[in-house]
Amino acid sequence: MGAEDVTCRTCGAEYKNNSIILIVVALFFCIGLFLLVYFFSSKGNIPSDNVGMKSEPVKNIHTSWVMESEIDKMTDKKNFYLFNQAINVDTGKAVDAGMTIGCSYYGGLNGVFTSDKPIKTKDFNKDGAEGEYSIRFDDKPMESGSSILSSLNRVFVLNNNHLQQVENSSRILVRITTGIDESKTFEINSSGGSELFAKMREICLSKAKENKSP
Repeated sequence: MGAEDVTCRTCGAEYKNNSIILIVVALFFCIGLFLLVYFFSSKGNIPSDNVGMKSEPVKNIHTSWVMESEIDKMTDKKNFYLFNQAINVDTGKAVDAGMTIGCSYYGGLNGVFTSDKPIKTKDFNKDGAEGEYSIRFDDKPMESGSSILSSLNRVFVLNNNHLQQVENSSRILVRITTGIDESKTFEINSSGGSELFAKMREICLSKAKENKSP
């Protein structure tokens, strides 16, 4: 039959259009079309194993260690060192004290602690005044040390055993006795400094090679 036919070409009967049938057919057609579109759009939105995956963000590890530098007035060369400011345990406030890590002549690390007050002198030798300190790393037992004092008796040098523990510690306590027999305890947040210590070692090795070169 043609689209314009209104009667049957064989028997001549008149065609009768049923609107309900047309509505049902149209409804089924729309549902089918909707399901088809939904299927293909959903399939296209499924991410593959690699596409669309985001790598974990790099976490910035907070550390109280900072790398600082100064110019040697005699050589005009830049020297680097690590510094970590201390707080007064009794007040919880930052003070003019802290730990400094620098380079030794042979490419290793040296470490000193600077107090905000003069340290009590225990003895004297040919190198000058000598003082004592107590130090504790994390939850380890407290250890004692002694050192030649410098810079108006405010600075002592860490011995090798204590220096080796600084990098891998998270909390350092330092106790000194001041010149007026006052006991004073400092705290240093020493966590998160591995990358800076590694960089410092590279700098120290490079400087040692320069010192050995003719």
